[in-house]
Amino acid sequence: MRTFLLLLFLCQACQQPEYSIEGGWRVDSTLHYYNRFQYSEAGDEEIIYLYQADTLVISKADEEKEMRYVIEKDTLKWLDAGRTQTLSVFQILSLDSRHMILKEDLKPLYTQPNQQRYRQYYFSRED
Repeated sequence: MRTFLLLLFLCQACQQPEYSIEGGWRVDSTLHYYNRFQYSEAGDEEIIYLYQADTLVISKADEEKEMRYVIEKDTLKWLDAGRTQTLSVFQILSLDSRHMILKEDLKPLYTQPNQQRYRQYYFSRED
């Protein structure tokens, strides 16, 4: 019985808490990477990404864009309103109660092999 309780305690201690993506987020910065060349740029403070149950509303000033999203394991997909077309796919690199990092793989600019191109978005939760 002691062994069982000890194993149960250790398993629970090793589990990382699951955080919800729901709520408002702002992009702090974006890292652009292309074949070892990288640069960062500051995020637009006016844009808010509001994740609700299965809907994402991106708003800036008087503009709003609504789409659907789905999370599968460590992947976040943005879908059109009818859920028929995938608009963007992100790998969730990190998610906690205050911060989120998403990585979006991009198509290479040229046809040669061995190219790597992606963007990483660094978000902070909006209060």
